[in-house]
Amino acid sequence: MQTKSDAGFTLIEVLLATVILAVIFGAITEAMVMGLRTSDSTDRRLRESIDAQVLATVFGRDVQSAQTVSTTVDPAPAEQCGTGTLAVSLRWTDPKDVSPASATRRASYFVAADPIGDRRSTGEERVLTRAYCEDGALVSERQVARYLASGASAVAIAFDDPVCPDPPVSPPPCRVALTATDVNGFKYRVEAVRRSR
Repeated sequence: MQTKSDAGFTLIEVLLATVILAVIFGAITEAMVMGLRTSDSTDRRLRESIDAQVLATVFGRDVQSAQTVSTTVDPAPAEQCGTGTLAVSLRWTDPKDVSPASATRRASYFVAADPIGDRRSTGEERVLTRAYCEDGALVSERQVARYLASGASAVAIAFDDPVCPDPPVSPPPCRVALTATDVNGFKYRVEAVRRSR
C-alpha cells in the first residue's frame, strides 16, 4: 500500500514567492524604463552639443569669408538661396579667383519647421538650415541646428562693431553673432569677425 507524500509547496509559500517575483520584476522594469528615458535625454543633449559645434565651424568660416552681410531677403529671386525664414545671408567672391566670371557665393541661414521630426519631436521644433549657393544655384543644404524653440526667439542675429580691425571691414558689420535657443531654453552663441580685404 502507498502513502501520500507531503512533498510540494503550501499555498502560503506559493503566494510569498509570487509577491517576491513581482517586486523583483517591478524593480527591473523600472530600471529599464529609467535607462531608456535617460538614454533619450542624453542622446538629445549630445546631438544639441554636436549641433553647436557644427554651427560654430561653418558659421565662423562663412562670416570670415563674407563681403556683405544681410538679414533681409534679397528681392531678386535669382539671388535667393534656400527657403524658410531668413536669419542671415552672407555673400562673397573668392579672392583667389581673379577671372571676370568669378562665382558669387552665398551662405544663407534659414529657420524652418523640422521637416522630418523624430519620435521625441512635438512638431513645434525648428531647425536652422545652411543653404550654400554659387551664382544663384543651390549647391548644398544642410541642417546645422535642430530642436530649436518655436517662434521668433529660436535664432537671433547681432552685429557688434565697437572696434573694427585695422584696416576696417567695408561695408560694416565687422562682427556677426548668432544666438540659437533650443526647446529646453538652452542658448548657445556663435560669433565671428569678418576678414578685412
